[in-house]
Amino acid sequence: MVLEDHVRKKRRLLPPLRAAMGDNYSPFSWSLQIVPELFWITLLINELGPGRGVEVARQFGNAAAQASKKDPKPLFATVTSFSELSEAEQRVLLDVIDEETLSDFRAALGSLSVIWPESPFSFTELQSDDELHAVIDRLSPTLEEMYNRHSRAATLAISTAVYLALDQDKIKVSKEVFDNTATVFTDIEEYPATEASKKAGSFFRAMAPMLLLQKQEAAEIPDWVDVFWSGLSAIGGCSGDYQGIPELPELAEGIEGFIAAFTHFAHDDFRAREGVWELDLGKPQERQVVLALLARQTTLAIEIVSNPGIWNSNTAPIMLRAMADVHITLVWILKDPGGRVPLYVQDGLGAIKLEIAHRKEELAKSSVTDEEQQKAYLEYLENWLESQQLEFLTEVNLGSWSGKNTRVMAEEAGCIDFYNYVFQPFSAAVHSYWSHVGRINVEYCQNPAHNFHLLPVIPSFKPDTHWCRMAGKYLSKTLCSFDEFVGKPALPVRSYGVIHDALAEQDSESQDETQS
Repeated sequence: MVLEDHVRKKRRLLPPLRAAMGDNYSPFSWSLQIVPELFWITLLINELGPGRGVEVARQFGNAAAQASKKDPKPLFATVTSFSELSEAEQRVLLDVIDEETLSDFRAALGSLSVIWPESPFSFTELQSDDELHAVIDRLSPTLEEMYNRHSRAATLAISTAVYLALDQDKIKVSKEVFDNTATVFTDIEEYPATEASKKAGSFFRAMAPMLLLQKQEAAEIPDWVDVFWSGLSAIGGCSGDYQGIPELPELAEGIEGFIAAFTHFAHDDFRAREGVWELDLGKPQERQVVLALLARQTTLAIEIVSNPGIWNSNTAPIMLRAMADVHITLVWILKDPGGRVPLYVQDGLGAIKLEIAHRKEELAKSSVTDEEQQKAYLEYLENWLESQQLEFLTEVNLGSWSGKNTRVMAEEAGCIDFYNYVFQPFSAAVHSYWSHVGRINVEYCQNPAHNFHLLPVIPSFKPDTHWCRMAGKYLSKTLCSFDEFVGKPALPVRSYGVIHDALAEQDSESQDETQS
């Protein structure tokens, strides 16, 4: 049995460490929550070298702990912890820390003042003569490396934070654990060149949730994290090839022109809605998921419209059922994105974890002809999962991701009619129910003596524009639901206009032919 070490809780499989944390655990993101807190340590190490950088961090953290009068004292390893120092305590810190350490601290972190002039370290009088673009050019590679929790920069930062926690007596380690991990601080210096250093890196990364919990106890709202991402959000726009909208050919006519026009305006409709939702780098998940589902709906509509061969009662319902699923899921999520988006994401991550476990089990017990290809795919899945959440903290949900069936979701989302007239009927095509197969893939035997029994058939279909119209209609319905959610004036749905106008013209021509 796969994942047999996991603890079963109803329909959920909890990893051992996750189960041991109980109700004290809450999901966290390395890049969103840990990187802003430990970025200062990485800058110290990069600018001053590992030895001196760690020592400056240690002395600065200890000076803050000495100056702080709080009980219990914060763990002075995260940036947020320094925001809890009063002005009097800040003056004490500057008095007790030696001048050389303070000078090195200012030299290494001065660039922070350009992007974040009001950071928790501003009391140290950080300053820089560099222009904003020069600071961004210098800090961007460091940020990019920090986002990867397995990188050397990220691993040295988290190991230093654990070192500070131990030095400030904020983490209690039993003798057994200490004996088993006594060399991790020396091993980590070679990361990732040796196996011992990789094991040490894993040990320190596993400590990240503990550090986060320490921070949450100290400060319920991580103001610095908001400031950090607000500062970066204001710098430039998103970049990448994803934003391109297919050009609209000037001379395309007939079905090719119709498909090209729909594809162009479907992209345009989507990008228009993407543009009305302002990006918040500190809380990107809701926007990411909602817009990804909207992009999924747009993709499905484009694929249906672009393939006249599937405009029939056998294949089109399969694709349209997928569009119905997206619509109900998205509208239900939009009723409470803060609570429902995490459920959706966690379920997806758990599904990938379960697939990885099954594939590993299959590879272990049998010889497969495409072993190298399977291993490459496994590595891809593992990297995708780890890019979003630590695998050893990811739970697996064996039930419905929402805890409800689709009909209940549709009722709560206010689209039960859509469920009754679209989702449910088209499910017959997806699952090959007799209500579909018995109408599409059989015909009556024409021999009266045979009592009109049913014969299997493989039918051929002529494209029916009705199904194309449905794809445009469902996309329009989902786009309008998004417009209602963002609370902006409704944007036009030009892609559906293309279908409406083209089919209206076709209907008019057909009527003229009939009359003539």
